[in-house]
Amino acid sequence: MKNRKKATITVILAGVVLIIAGIVIYTCYHRWNDATCTEPRTCSICGKTEGEPLGHKWNSATCIKPQICKVCKETKGKALGHDPETWLTVTEPTCTVEGEKEATCKRCGENLTEKIPMTDHTPGEWMVAKDYKVNRDGTVTPGTQSVCCSVCKKELETKEYTIELTNSQKNAVIRAYEEENFWHVSRDYLIYDVLVGFDYFSVEDATFAVDHMEVDFDEQAVLFVKENSSGQSRGGIVEMMRYYGYTEEQINNALEQAGF
Repeated sequence: MKNRKKATITVILAGVVLIIAGIVIYTCYHRWNDATCTEPRTCSICGKTEGEPLGHKWNSATCIKPQICKVCKETKGKALGHDPETWLTVTEPTCTVEGEKEATCKRCGENLTEKIPMTDHTPGEWMVAKDYKVNRDGTVTPGTQSVCCSVCKKELETKEYTIELTNSQKNAVIRAYEEENFWHVSRDYLIYDVLVGFDYFSVEDATFAVDHMEVDFDEQAVLFVKENSSGQSRGGIVEMMRYYGYTEEQINNALEQAGF
């Protein structure tokens, strides 16, 4: 019985000793991790720290890189950027193509190139892109005007282009369509002999009307041949067309197209 008690006491004492030893080890023994740039030496068992962080060891910033710690590679700030000497233009920019310039960095010696932005377009004068049309009833279908770059000819802007007819211009246009539909004569004959000579319009109004009506005088020449060739010789038709102001080219072309 005494031996059993002794054994029990011995086990208990051994346990107490182990516990005390564990406590002593836990509180007195450390496994230190090395200090870093930002953290002091630290025990991996209990987390206790000792001393101070090492602090960063910075490399100098360069043109393309910020300051970098030699130890942990952390960065600070920004790259310095290149410091170019005088830029030299290699290619002049235009309004359609970027230019290019080059220089050497005074700090690192690198050859640098940069684009030069395109220049602005240079507007020219407003020009008629599509003329207005004066219709058979004296109304006007507007045309368009445009302004283009005087350098590259690109169209930059357009706007409607029209005119307000005077009463005499309107009447001259209406009459010009009626007379040409009847006569099928040349431009000059329609102006001077028909509208001015027969209808008593002014030369200005007659010319305006004929030059702004929608008519093809080459086609009118063909119609003249078709409507006046019955019972006529080729020579007779030629003389009539010459009288009505058609050119030799218009006459020959009209005769050919009319199958004469």
